[in-house]
Amino acid sequence: MFILKRGVIFLLLGLVAISGYSQSQLEKLKDSLVTVNDESRGDLLLTIANYYYGSHNDSALLYTDKALEVYQQNNNIGGVYNCYGLTGAIYGSYGMYDTAVSILYKVVDWAEKNGNRNAEISYLELGNIYDNLNKYQKAKQFYEKAIHGKYIPAKRAAYANIGLIFLHEKEYDSAAFYFNNALNEYFDSDTSYPVNIYNIGTLYLNLASADFGKKHFNKGFIKLHKARKVFLSINDYSSIAKVYLKFGDGYQMTGQTDSALSCYMKAYSIAKKQNMPLVQEEVYSLLSDFYKNQSDFFNAFKYLKKYEAIHDSLLNIRYESDIANNEVKYKVKEKINEITILEKQKKLITLSAAVLLLSVLLISTIVILILNNRRLKHKNERILSESKRHESEMKAERAFRELEELKVSLREKSSFIGELQREVNKLANQEEKVQLNEKIEFLRKTKILTDDDWGKYFKIFNELHPGFASKIYNYKTLSEGDKRQLIFLKLGFNHKEIAYLMGISQEGVKRARQRLSKKIGLDNAGELNDYIVNI
Repeated sequence: MFILKRGVIFLLLGLVAISGYSQSQLEKLKDSLVTVNDESRGDLLLTIANYYYGSHNDSALLYTDKALEVYQQNNNIGGVYNCYGLTGAIYGSYGMYDTAVSILYKVVDWAEKNGNRNAEISYLELGNIYDNLNKYQKAKQFYEKAIHGKYIPAKRAAYANIGLIFLHEKEYDSAAFYFNNALNEYFDSDTSYPVNIYNIGTLYLNLASADFGKKHFNKGFIKLHKARKVFLSINDYSSIAKVYLKFGDGYQMTGQTDSALSCYMKAYSIAKKQNMPLVQEEVYSLLSDFYKNQSDFFNAFKYLKKYEAIHDSLLNIRYESDIANNEVKYKVKEKINEITILEKQKKLITLSAAVLLLSVLLISTIVILILNNRRLKHKNERILSESKRHESEMKAERAFRELEELKVSLREKSSFIGELQREVNKLANQEEKVQLNEKIEFLRKTKILTDDDWGKYFKIFNELHPGFASKIYNYKTLSEGDKRQLIFLKLGFNHKEIAYLMGISQEGVKRARQRLSKKIGLDNAGELNDYIVNI
């Protein structure tokens, strides 16, 4: 949506056609302030303020303030309300809508009582504010009031802006109706001013959007050709680039992808040649989407990176502009009392130092809070890490101790059985010797670990070697006894200890190792120890 609402305000205040002024002519206006009389001085100051409105609102506010002082000194009530109207518009541009609405309603009240066209100008501004607040029904009501008035610049602007609302709401017939009425108003007036020519071209653009919405593509393309011709007449290359973008959209909708790409590239060429970063940003985004839809991801990525780069650059510019606007907002607040009483004279007090100090204090506070939060976070993380490490060390130490106690128990019992065997061998009585040997053999075959004990020590083992058990349990061919023997070998138990733990002979342990090696896929049992170490 391309209607430029600032384009109408030049003619709304009943001043000269400022859009025709060059920078040098503006400087001449400023120079003439020294020579004009008091009665003309207010009008001249307001003319300069109106020139700045929309591009340098802080300067616009400064000259409006000076004009207001002159009008108040001369008791020029009409001039005073002209200043209030522009001040309300500036407040609206700053986003201070409550204050702007309050001022503009007062202007409307005075203007309606006095039959002044400021009423219709304020209707338009109030419509713009409610439009920005997305209160479209309220906006339409004020635009309709401006349309039914007699002030032509306000009427045609209101027609165009209602058309934009209907275009946003996708009510394309209604949008076209209001755009065409706006066009008729422009053609019935002087079309030699660049701002009027620009708005005519923009209306053709918006009419093309309405035609595309209704699937009337040929009609839309005709409107776009008219818009391009109009913008060429005033050398407005930014708008010409936007016309090509709209052509590209239309061709995409009709499946003419080659023509769409050609139009996008024309817009790209204009934007690059004329150094128009805002248009370039839009072109890069559209080209990236276009190539993505064509599955050309190389070019889609290329233009996406260009879009990202220029978008970041524009963000920085917008950020600096926002800072400047915020500083002005603080200054503007000092004028609220003066505007409320309407007649009292006050000067704008500079709050830049206060804003700067407040910003520094705020930033310092935020930085301190961030640093403190980071310090506390790192401290808590360190404490938690140390606690976990300590807990892990305690678990490992406890597991090692319990395993060592198990080993000592095994060795003691093995030593006891060995000693008992030697004593039995010294006995002369053969019958007694056989009985004791049977008891020794029973002791050897007795498992030191029951199933409950095994569960306990398996848990300890898992704490020491968390990945080992999960790997060996992946072997579906291994029996429970095979898995236990692998775990005992990992713990460093010898054949005698394993035999005792599993209730088998040492020869049984050796045979089990050979079978185990084959199941795992090793060439011989000698490789088993190296295999276990590397798990």
